[in-house]
Amino acid sequence: MRETSGKGARRRHKQYARCYSFGVAALGGLSLLSPARAVMPNPVTVPFSSDWMTMEFPGGHGPLGEKLMWEHTRLADPKVQTEAREATSKHRAAGLAPLWEMSWDGPDASGLGLSEWTAWKRAHPHYLLRDRDGHSPADPYYADAISAAMPFDPADLPPGMASGVRNDWDLHQLLGFARATGASGYFAADKYDLGWAWHMTTDRWDFNPRMIGAFRSYLRQPVPGATPQAQANWIVKNRFSEWTDFICQSIAVRHTQLQPRLRAMGIAHPMVAFQIDFNVTANRIKGLDMRMIEARSRYGEVLKRVEMQADPGRPPQDRSLSPSFFGLFAARAPGVMHGGQMTSLHPDMYASLGLVGFPKPLADSNAPRDPEAEEYARKYVTQQWLGVG
Repeated sequence: MRETSGKGARRRHKQYARCYSFGVAALGGLSLLSPARAVMPNPVTVPFSSDWMTMEFPGGHGPLGEKLMWEHTRLADPKVQTEAREATSKHRAAGLAPLWEMSWDGPDASGLGLSEWTAWKRAHPHYLLRDRDGHSPADPYYADAISAAMPFDPADLPPGMASGVRNDWDLHQLLGFARATGASGYFAADKYDLGWAWHMTTDRWDFNPRMIGAFRSYLRQPVPGATPQAQANWIVKNRFSEWTDFICQSIAVRHTQLQPRLRAMGIAHPMVAFQIDFNVTANRIKGLDMRMIEARSRYGEVLKRVEMQADPGRPPQDRSLSPSFFGLFAARAPGVMHGGQMTSLHPDMYASLGLVGFPKPLADSNAPRDPEAEEYARKYVTQQWLGVG
């Protein structure tokens, strides 16, 4: 990492790669590049941030469980469903694609739907995430995670299915949510956008014996080892690329299986959007390979939003990184729309400057601010927007 030049460079700063949900910039600041070789509709309509929106539906803002188990929320009331559909119809008539938001698939968020979802997962421990030694995550926030490719028992699958995986169950439940609300799709944030979480990689997770068995079928060859631990170590040493493909394929299915079913329900322009780490290579070992999503999707129905913003948990990136990372994304999967979640002159930006040596300017507009920090922020935002756009 080179030293950032100029008066604002107080010290060398470390580059962080945390993935938080950043609601302030979730809809704004999308700089979209049209793909060079994608099969595009005619005429081409590029959905800028003014063409789609996220909505808060009954059941709360964000938590995944309240979408997967919406029957346990106020949305189970037909009157509430009617109100939700009226709201989405109004936005759609105005030219907006109303999306619901899904994130925070953990026990620490609140809400009726989430509590049922957490209870359901804990009643099915044989589905839960495991490392190579067979342990679940120590952090309870991640301890009850279930992989997208996890084979489910027939009793837990949608009616009429004799075999299937979590993706199949998710699809059934999310279609029910879409029918109840009339929404056009979803925006996925923390823990539902990637395989498991921003810090969980395919060399460490998910070596649940059921997943190893599913991988054996995917690989069409035996997986040597007398124990799940021995099999996991063999996979990482001998078939790591194929294993990562296996995990990435399941996430590609997650983000592309809903749109065709929504079209069949009469939704003219379904969309799935999700945030993504700015490091192209790191995304793959976290379960997200955009080339696989590109191969499975129609142009205009998937939007990836690259996290490049400065906020209290992330310092401003080195000035060369935003355009270079954005260009790598465009080259890797040009058939998928992508947008930049970029920095704006917002209190969160000013707070981030404390991570690179400035005194933290307060969010209070009446408080005195550091003139050098103000100048640095203005120049940084201008450079990032011009470089990416």
